[in-house]
Amino acid sequence: MKKLILCAAMVATVLSFISCDNECECEETGRNVPDRAVLTINAVPIYDTGTMTRTPISTFPGHAELGLFVTSGALGSNYNNVAANSNVKSTLTGSVWTQTPTVYLSTANATVFAYYPYNKDNMDGTAVAVEHTSQTDYLYGMQYSGQSAINNSNPNVNIGMHHALAMIQFQFTKKNYTGPGKVTKIEIFNSSGTALCSEGTLNIATGEITNTAEKSASATIENVSEGLVFIPETASTDNSTYPKILVLPLKKEIVSGNISIRFTIDGKSYTYRVPAGTKWDKSTKYTYEICLSGTELKANTPLITDWIVGAIQTTVIN
Repeated sequence: MKKLILCAAMVATVLSFISCDNECECEETGRNVPDRAVLTINAVPIYDTGTMTRTPISTFPGHAELGLFVTSGALGSNYNNVAANSNVKSTLTGSVWTQTPTVYLSTANATVFAYYPYNKDNMDGTAVAVEHTSQTDYLYGMQYSGQSAINNSNPNVNIGMHHALAMIQFQFTKKNYTGPGKVTKIEIFNSSGTALCSEGTLNIATGEITNTAEKSASATIENVSEGLVFIPETASTDNSTYPKILVLPLKKEIVSGNISIRFTIDGKSYTYRVPAGTKWDKSTKYTYEICLSGTELKANTPLITDWIVGAIQTTVIN
């Protein structure tokens, strides 16, 4: 009987130590830490200037869905060897992102990568499918480099998202033109060669896009009934009124005439040949000043700036 009592006491003692290990740190730390914690995220579009610490400048639309790759440090290395931690769907409801399936963190450190919008077929974070024919605003990013290690004692991760494509926008004016100036279609296309690629795969750790061979469809926006914009006599300074087209970044500077931009205005077509030396980079905004004068259309060298808006909703072909 004494041996049984002693054995029971020893078991109780061992269990108490195990419980302490699973639910708390030693008294030296003075705080409780669970053996696992649920990952939570805060994701925002940010400036793309080589740093992950700029102030967020926009938010995602309601019910947005991100894809998360929760890794042990690099894409292809699933956190804690759990396959379900690859391409986790994260849905925004109000101001809360909810992961499906739930991601549990242990004492091991996690590195989280993300992309937008979510696609259930993207199981390789180094090769997320992107294209510009649908005018989707693809974003990618990872946790801020300056935050504390992500694990069960620090389960909330802040993710900064960058734009994967380049944005081309147009500031219109008219001079000595009597028509209404209704712009119904803008198309960016290869006039010769295949410098402008329309499909590729995105590495969400680096933002680099690998072009898909022989995919060179144009990037087009169109609104026949209402028009994309009515050209004013005085140029608008409100960026939100400028027609915008998203394109896959150009891998290198083009030669003269390789790429053209066609504008349909009051039913008539005008073509602008993009100058030699042009290069459109990811996460960058290019503003072209377009002047319709009489029967001639002219364009100035574009203003190049950081793309500092969030996920945009672009008018697609209707």
